[in-house]
Amino acid sequence: MDLEKLIDNAYGKYQAELKAEEEAKLAEEKKLIDKSISVFKANFDQVISSELQQALGIEIIGSKTQSVHARFGYMGYYFKITKYDEIRWRVDKGKSNFAAECLFAECSNNLINRLLIALGEIKASVEPQHSSIPIEEQIKNIQDTLDRCYADIKAISESQSWKQLCEKSGDPEMKTHLGDARNYLSEAMDCVDRLCIEDMEKHS
Repeated sequence: MDLEKLIDNAYGKYQAELKAEEEAKLAEEKKLIDKSISVFKANFDQVISSELQQALGIEIIGSKTQSVHARFGYMGYYFKITKYDEIRWRVDKGKSNFAAECLFAECSNNLINRLLIALGEIKASVEPQHSSIPIEEQIKNIQDTLDRCYADIKAISESQSWKQLCEKSGDPEMKTHLGDARNYLSEAMDCVDRLCIEDMEKHS
């Protein structure tokens, strides 16, 4: 009698049975999740059109608990939409999927309007405001900043510390990076100077 073979056969059969049970369990879970998603989507599609869902990049997400929600991101915020009760939908907003707080609960017929208003408020809060600083002063500030950056990078590239770091890195291209940065800065400075000259000529 080959004991090792008996052990291997019994263990192999046991592992196969466990695998089959796990696969059957996962298949049943998937079936239930797909059914929950299908029911959710049928209701959700009546509230938010497929075109708007596509524009927002909405995903329908299901879980093992058969809870389903729609989610999307907008300008750094995450939104989660769930069925709140028979007539209302709940919208959560947060900086991550795990830190969202209830934004509002709204009836189906007004959900889109409330949601678009919420997105508008975010857009208005993050869009840059028009500066009251005269354009000439803005250009001068940009020129001064670019000049300082160029001088700082030049000083670093010529320093002994940078040269030692380049030798230590063993990367031959490292020596060229700051030179490339200076070239790009120089081109940016030329563009600003040219625009400044053109602006002066228009007003002369």
